[in-house]
Amino acid sequence: MDKNIINILLSDLSNTTQPEYNVVNTLRDSDSDDDVELVYSILHKKKRKRVCIKNYIQDVVYKYDDKEFKTHFRISRSLFNSLAIKFQNITDFIALRVSELNISSEAHVAVFLWFASHEACCFRDLSDRFNLSLSSVNRVIRRMITFFSNMCPDIIAWPSTSKKLMQFFKSYRWHSYNY
Repeated sequence: MDKNIINILLSDLSNTTQPEYNVVNTLRDSDSDDDVELVYSILHKKKRKRVCIKNYIQDVVYKYDDKEFKTHFRISRSLFNSLAIKFQNITDFIALRVSELNISSEAHVAVFLWFASHEACCFRDLSDRFNLSLSSVNRVIRRMITFFSNMCPDIIAWPSTSKKLMQFFKSYRWHSYNY
């Protein structure tokens, strides 16, 4: 393709702020035919639509019966809902609603539990299943790990020293009399 034709085509595009056209503007002054071909390929590149499951949570997960739900997510539906409500009320999620795409608290919990409960699951599987980008899946997983680790002090109770001693002596006494 003739460089003059590309320059004419690009003259109308030079005022745009899209990154592809900024690259095109820097290459327009080049004398190389390879650069002209690169510009042409950038301009005519069509974005491919991702194949993914649309509305998976609304259309599929909500229709699971309790047994099937527990099979996939490894927890009961009521625990799932209480985790989603608890996550929805933390300040990180409240701040998230304004600055990012609206990924629901249910989607956060579902993505994390699916990832944690399926051995062969990868980020691309989650991306396709829950209609999220790979970077969004990464951020969701990281947010949920932080959420669960912040819950640890409230949920995990380590035995006190007196309880440990009592358990030790009970187990010692039991084993010492059973030959």
